[in-house]
Amino acid sequence: MTAIPASRSTSAPATTSRRARTSRREIFAYQAYLTDPDTLRGTVTDDSEQLVIGASDPIFETATAWVQYPDLTKSPIILRRVDASWDCDRLAAERATLFPPTPEVDW
Repeated sequence: MTAIPASRSTSAPATTSRRARTSRREIFAYQAYLTDPDTLRGTVTDDSEQLVIGASDPIFETATAWVQYPDLTKSPIILRRVDASWDCDRLAAERATLFPPTPEVDW
């Protein structure tokens, strides 16, 4: 994207866009247990990677190292079976009855 000179802009200051191309490899595992006939509960271990494969500015060409928060209680997974007739609206409406509240983030 090319910056618009401030003298030609009528509503916003000039901006410059910087871009980075990334590739993400999802590497994760569930350890879940059947807790009742319709529910699996457990944790997610995530070893995913994100790689920068090109950038318009060298500041974006840095290696990233994903490290999962060590307390796996902060990485839960709960899978609940629902009837095939459910749609997204019903699932969203009944979320509170299906799942516990989202854990507080304290890190």
